[in-house]
Amino acid sequence: MRNFMTGLLVLLAGVGSALADTVGGPGGTIPEPGTLALLAVAGLAGLGIVRNRRK
Repeated sequence: MRNFMTGLLVLLAGVGSALADTVGGPGGTIPEPGTLALLAVAGLAGLGIVRNRRK
């Protein structure tokens, strides 16, 4: 289970980094609140998947 969590966190970090490069350019900043909201939803969805697998 620990490997799954680590993989999930790495995946979310990679998606966040890719979105930051797309939205903010190579500097990696995320100026738009909409992008932050998408990242938050992705993180919550990931937590929901983990919680459902535990049951």
